[in-house]
Amino acid sequence: MNEPLRGLARFGLVIFLCFTGLLITLYIGLLSDKIAHPGYKNLSYSGYAWVGLVMLTFAVADFFILRRFIRSLKKRN
Repeated sequence: MNEPLRGLARFGLVIFLCFTGLLITLYIGLLSDKIAHPGYKNLSYSGYAWVGLVMLTFAVADFFILRRFIRSLKKRN
């Protein structure tokens, strides 16, 4: 892969990691609100569980992406 496409791919990965971090942060905040005030939020507990599974999938994908990125940095040095 040539260098401009590699840079674009890295930029996309950074955006994905930031977006996932933001989603997980928001999810944890909303889940704590749901636990503290059960009638406050409209989403049911099963809805939060499904959203949590999606966030877990994103977190696992982020882990593998970061691991591969760190390995590629180590190979360069």
